[in-house]
Amino acid sequence: MSQIPAPLLSRQVGVAVLSLSVAAAAALSLTPLLGGWALVAGVVLVAVQQAFLALAVLVIGRTGLAGRHALFPVVATLGSAGILVLDAVAEIVGLLLALLGALPTFDLVTRVAGVFAGLTALLLVLFGVALLRARRARPGTRVVPVIAGIAVVAAAAAVLLVPAGGLIAGPVVAVLLSGGIALALFTPRALP
Repeated sequence: MSQIPAPLLSRQVGVAVLSLSVAAAAALSLTPLLGGWALVAGVVLVAVQQAFLALAVLVIGRTGLAGRHALFPVVATLGSAGILVLDAVAEIVGLLLALLGALPTFDLVTRVAGVFAGLTALLLVLFGVALLRARRARPGTRVVPVIAGIAVVAAAAAVLLVPAGGLIAGPVVAVLLSGGIALALFTPRALP
């Protein structure tokens, strides 16, 4: 069976997600050197990356790489995309509240962040299972959503348990691994 390259839209979304992932990771990594503005830029870039990642997940689901349009792949795809959009909105709202000096107590923020991290991890793992079961994406990229889901949990744990070192390292790794989901968009399609 012959193969054709992935559609142009898939490749463009994939390049955007990968570029935003690297830019966000770089901005977050520079926070100790440059201070608060690098953190602000990093959070904004992470929010934009998550919005584009939600689009990538929808494109992966729509093109059938996550499986035919059965209940499990559709729920995993829509759930993952939805929680990524909610994460992006929550990060922007949290950033605006922090900049305005109206941030709620640290206890409330950590609980909300923990809930979002847990839901994101769960839905990314479910999306990864759908991608693994479908066996349409390249073998190396099928496992990335599962690893990204685990990385989100590890990042949240690192931030909560080791605030000094985990505050930067955990999110940087999670952003890079979650951006790797876009690699599935470069999968060639089989000719019918």
